Amino acid sequence: MQEFNCFYLKLLRDKNVEAQGFILLPKEKKKIPIEYDEQAEMEIKEILLKLEELKQLSIPPPPKWKGICSKCGFSELCWAGGMIEMKPIYIFQNGTLSRKGNTLAFKKSEDGKTIYFPIENLSEIKVFGEISINKRLLEFLSKKTACLFIFITTMVFM
Repeated sequence: MQEFNCFYLKLLRDKNVEAQGFILLPKEKKKIPIEYDEQAEMEIKEILLKLEELKQLSIPPPPKWKGICSKCGFSELCWAGGMIEMKPIYIFQNGTLSRKGNTLAFKKSEDGKTIYFPIENLSEIKVFGEISINKRLLEFLSKKTACLFIFITTMVFM
């Protein structure tokens, strides 16, 4: 964050304008000075070089999934176009499969632990255990074009 604040000071300095920068935090009643020193200049130059390298690429590098991606308003832009590998999920335990925001949650029956699955890289869900689902989940899966397969095993003893 510091580099971005210093970048503005760099732009001003390039135009022969000497300025000081501050970050004002009114609720905390703090005023943090922004220093444009040699270290900040080196970091900015490094970032600018990386940006130039990115501009030279014919296609952008693949995005990297982070936990915050599921809550980000721009996630559809990053994950559009199938840039990531789509993977299936296999569920062998009993529990409840539901929608939590823009992700899936599977709550295990035996210990009550919940596992979250991001929908963005989900191709299909294959269920081999007993699960509870609802209409909200099915509508969500159909919008995201994810398939739900429920396998029923029948054993006959003679």
